[in-house]
Amino acid sequence: MGLLFFCIGLADDLFNLSAIVRLLLQTTVASLVWAIGGVQVNVLSVPFGDMLELNEPVSWIVTILWLVGMTNAINWIDGLDGLAAGVSGIAATIMLFVCLFADRPAAALIAAALAGGTLGFLRYNFNPAQIFMGDGGSYYLGFTLAAVGIVGLIKSSTVTAVLLPYVILAVPIVDMSAVIIDRLRSGNSPLSPINATCITDCSVPDCPIDRPSSLSTA
Repeated sequence: MGLLFFCIGLADDLFNLSAIVRLLLQTTVASLVWAIGGVQVNVLSVPFGDMLELNEPVSWIVTILWLVGMTNAINWIDGLDGLAAGVSGIAATIMLFVCLFADRPAAALIAAALAGGTLGFLRYNFNPAQIFMGDGGSYYLGFTLAAVGIVGLIKSSTVTAVLLPYVILAVPIVDMSAVIIDRLRSGNSPLSPINATCITDCSVPDCPIDRPSSLSTA
């Protein structure tokens, strides 16, 4: 299923898909993963309480939010050379050891392959980058990390293991949340793309970055 997420990203790289189309395709593939692949969030931890078992409709919603959300979170941090690959490599390495201690060999194997691939890729992705992963690569990384978090940790019977994926992937989660809040506060859609020019010049039309005019270049 990770290949399908890669294909969505590749199609976006080649044909510049709209945000709505990308979101619909991601939700469709994530739904297939939930229904056919058995990658499901069936429990949620309650602070200072027992774990809460989820019925099927709620499980589907939470799983879709987790898979699609993490996929886009990794994609959104892929704005600086080496950032997405570095964060993903560190997260995959931590997941590898945690899955081994949790006796989840299949998830540990996937995490090991992902860690090796991203850290090897990172050598050529540091500034100045020689190669780029594009949306295809970042979608694949985000989905795989999210899926390993479910299969290897969230399905565990302990509260600590259930919480670990959220802690390990805190950087992209916090970054995505900050971007969404900032765009909503600026009156822009969270799905709107950022014009590369407006990173240095906020005078371009419809720039979603809310920055004082004194910081923008002439």
